[in-house]
Amino acid sequence: MEEAEYQYFTPEEADDTQSSDEEDLIPFDKSICRRFYDTYEAYQEFALPGPIVRYVLENAGHQVLRKLFASCKYFFAKQQTPICYGFRTGQREIYKDESLTLNRHSKKESFPKNIYITGYINCRLNVLPKFYRCEAKFIDIHSCGHLSFDELKSLIGHGGVVKLKIGGCKLKDEKNECVALETIMEFLPNIVDLDLNNVKITEKTTYALTKIKFNSKFESIFIYLISGEPFKAEEFSKFLIVNKSDQYFHCELTFCKKFNADFVQNLEKFMEEGPTSDYDYFKVNVDSDLEESGDEFETDSD
Repeated sequence: MEEAEYQYFTPEEADDTQSSDEEDLIPFDKSICRRFYDTYEAYQEFALPGPIVRYVLENAGHQVLRKLFASCKYFFAKQQTPICYGFRTGQREIYKDESLTLNRHSKKESFPKNIYITGYINCRLNVLPKFYRCEAKFIDIHSCGHLSFDELKSLIGHGGVVKLKIGGCKLKDEKNECVALETIMEFLPNIVDLDLNNVKITEKTTYALTKIKFNSKFESIFIYLISGEPFKAEEFSKFLIVNKSDQYFHCELTFCKKFNADFVQNLEKFMEEGPTSDYDYFKVNVDSDLEESGDEFETDSD
């Protein structure tokens, strides 16, 4: 600083400048401190989130959480959510290689409540356990009794599901009614293979489906026990033509016996005569009331 000062001023000029600055100083106003505390708010809201570590742990994806858990056990102590790539049912209870296996007759006490599912779910349980977060792309659930729509949304709400199969479950909304197909499809923009039971299709369904933007092409659609009202076959055909795969596509619709029989016959005829390729397969059925045997496939946990 002294070198810079003497670079631009002679010693006499520097002294004159310093003395003039001292004369121009304004006396300090001690009331500034008092006025500051009079307007001070102890509890303020800032744009920056609260404790950064807590914020990161609560909002991080599984890739970041893996790195944090591997770097220091402190992070897992603060966020005890084991990363689980796969959840399935088998012959024994075991957690190995980021995969959790439970027996279909496991007690509720064995069900973890805070695991983070990232890959797939393939289970045959009477009660579906609750997860901390689910981002599974492949979901196959069978014989879980009643499955509420809120439970289904907790599994598919992330929007990344590629294959979804819900078999042997009675999917109901908060009014204990079957869920409309378009309501489910809104959460499946990346779906490729779809297999559902007990859904509702109405006159509005086909128009709603044509407005949904899908990022992938359908390879198969199986929908069983369809209830509701007759719909426009032409609109449903448009929906399929735009979103089906050009290489291979299989569509099978099974209606409840109470559904309008004339409509089912006309739909079957329309789909058979519709514009299809050699790789497309369409089939329209009426439920035969055949009961499932109940013998379910068990996979070895290894």
